[in-house]
Amino acid sequence: MIQFDKEWLAFMRDLFPKGTQIQCSSTEDHIPALSGETGTIEHIDDSGIFHCALEDGRTLVAAIDEGCFRVDLREQTEPAGKERHQTLRERNQNLPECGESHRLQRMAILSVVNSERLPEWAAGILFPPLRSILVLPGEEGKIVEAGALGRSIRRQLHADHLDCVGDCSENESINIYCDQDAKTKCLPFNRCLHGMNYYGPILINGMHEEDRSLTDLEIANLLQCLDAPSASQEKSIVSEINKDTFWTLINQGREQCGQDVHALAQWLEDRLMELGPEQALNFDYIAHAYRAAAYKYGLWNTASILCDGCTDDGFTDFRGWLIAQGRDVYMAALKDPDSLADVPTDRDCYCETLCYVGSYAYEELTGRDINQDFDSDISRTLAEQIKPDIVYGEGIGYPYTWSETAAYLPKLCAKYMEPKELAWLIGQHNDTWNVTSLEIQEARKTAQKSKKVQNRGESR
Repeated sequence: MIQFDKEWLAFMRDLFPKGTQIQCSSTEDHIPALSGETGTIEHIDDSGIFHCALEDGRTLVAAIDEGCFRVDLREQTEPAGKERHQTLRERNQNLPECGESHRLQRMAILSVVNSERLPEWAAGILFPPLRSILVLPGEEGKIVEAGALGRSIRRQLHADHLDCVGDCSENESINIYCDQDAKTKCLPFNRCLHGMNYYGPILINGMHEEDRSLTDLEIANLLQCLDAPSASQEKSIVSEINKDTFWTLINQGREQCGQDVHALAQWLEDRLMELGPEQALNFDYIAHAYRAAAYKYGLWNTASILCDGCTDDGFTDFRGWLIAQGRDVYMAALKDPDSLADVPTDRDCYCETLCYVGSYAYEELTGRDINQDFDSDISRTLAEQIKPDIVYGEGIGYPYTWSETAAYLPKLCAKYMEPKELAWLIGQHNDTWNVTSLEIQEARKTAQKSKKVQNRGESR
């Protein structure tokens, strides 16, 4: 249990006065409460133990770092005699000399509150002032004056960090790296602002705080300090979904979620919730247009290799996964499906939810099924808008047999199929399509085979 000194005890009693609401978040055996039960704070004793009255008449007695409750901060008036917290403010000016105890006490308090709802007087203590360097993306070298640092900062062309002119010790800076530069340095993700990811451990006046991210207020103050319009340029802020920003949003999600397409789908849904129902509807139209554009038999052959077989529903989910790979991969695959051999995958190439995140967000925002408000004219217009950007590879519309697939998709076959396996498929059931399907029969009559297949013949 963390021991709180008298300064932090006084701070907590001002921040959490009698009557402040709590919500239980644990069902540990020694805690007489159910997760989700609410109550109010009665008092905080001299050991920093919280004494709370629960709604059912029971009493909760627990330390703040036991993880069994969170505090619901409502509107608060600024406490009288706030000057008594000046000692804590002075400590924040020289964190290294305060030792680990000061940081642990601060972080314990932050762990039970929503930092965005902290009153300003409390936030000024829980978040020490930043004497900082923030790495920003930029296409031009730029020198700005940072008033809080009292020195010049130069952002170099394509630099992965900002250089300080003059003496700047480690104790005076935060180095936050952005996007690709950070990934090569294996730095932790810090936060996302206006679609741009920032990475790096937070170093406040010489003390690392890797267990929290910068608040919106802190980031805003840093951006203002550095006079850096490039961090909030219109091109990096998605406020309207069209065929271009559709891919921008997916790329921003991929930068944060990596190869986890299911996490990406959730990230996109959350972002669309912020943009509102109209943009969620636009995303849904465009996602389905791109999914429909990828309904090509050559890609279905590709999915059969990557997914070790692929049903009708599986091909729908595969196209969701393909869209989740981003514009470059998607367009390259339509031009040459064999290009997917160069895309890292664990062969779980399905993402059903990707094409439905717009409908999920729309229903959550409006309470209506998206189909109730579907406009076929808008859908057709958006589908027409994406067509000029797509270049289909020759032969992509033909349903190939396994022996033809070996010639059509040589890199994928070489990477994901053993020669014996391919030979067995060719020998046992070379044609995996439903040959009674009128659609397949028509495609084999009218669609052109790839020249790779025509030139090499059937590989056996």
